Amino acid sequence: MDDENAPQETFLSHLIELRDRLIRCLVVVGIAFIPTFIYGGELYDLLKTGTATPEQLVRLVAGSGPHEIELLETRPVEFRCRCDLRRIEAMVSGLPLRDLDEMIVEGKAEITCNFCASVYTLSVETLLQARAEHPDAGKGAN
Repeated sequence: MDDENAPQETFLSHLIELRDRLIRCLVVVGIAFIPTFIYGGELYDLLKTGTATPEQLVRLVAGSGPHEIELLETRPVEFRCRCDLRRIEAMVSGLPLRDLDEMIVEGKAEITCNFCASVYTLSVETLLQARAEHPDAGKGAN
């Protein structure tokens, strides 16, 4: 009789352990959420204006007490994307042959960078070259 109950107790103990761990996780997330919720708006507003000094950010995050923070360097924040035609061509050359063939049939490929919204148009010649240099081109695989 004891052998029949042992697996149920083990399974039940696992469920209890899982419940306890989930509760701990929720408590930690809740504790982390409170200061984020309280200071998130102020931090966003400070960063949005672009006039926040490192001292203001430290005061907002760490409070108004004395803090020993050494500023090592400053760099301007800038919007910058690293996309260029060479990267786009390399990305397209890694596509499956079936996708390259579809683009060739369409007569061109238009790729838009999701970061900077630049639009790159690849000609049929570029697509044919990418297909010819594709590692699977000689294998007959699609």
